[in-house]
Amino acid sequence: MSSLSVSVPRFLRCLVLAGVAFSLASCASEPSLDASESQLSVDGHGLIAQDIDGTQHELDAQFESGQAVALVFWQTWCANCIKEAPQVEAARAQWGEQVAFYGVVSGPDQAVDEQKMRSLVTKMGLNYPQLRDRDGSWSGRFDVKGTPTVMVFSPQGALLYRSNHLPEDWQALLGS
Repeated sequence: MSSLSVSVPRFLRCLVLAGVAFSLASCASEPSLDASESQLSVDGHGLIAQDIDGTQHELDAQFESGQAVALVFWQTWCANCIKEAPQVEAARAQWGEQVAFYGVVSGPDQAVDEQKMRSLVTKMGLNYPQLRDRDGSWSGRFDVKGTPTVMVFSPQGALLYRSNHLPEDWQALLGS
């Protein structure tokens, strides 16, 4: 018998293991693009959200301007999200003329520490809007199960890419 089983009651071990499993699932899930998702389109659906500075953003306007759109769902407590943030900013700096980048943090006001969010955005030097999905409608619409989740839509609004990390070849993805 291991020392863990002797010193920690079984229900407590199960609780700890369940917590670890939940943390891994919610911060490192591997969303993937399957055939049914490739038909997903956001064009014309009136997706509007407010960023942390109070500015309203309409995705349809981005598509109408001929830009692709990248949505990066993240959370302030997600280590993988924080680790990937500099890479997202580098992609934005390189591809920002062709792709409108948006960070999306879901959850009601009482569940999201906006001060911590602002602090992280400043610390990480993120220069793209950080949207608040307060009612979870964006996460629900795009079936976001964990963070980070990165989704890239064509200028026509068709889903091109979905994963828990950035695309490796933006040029091929965008057809540039």
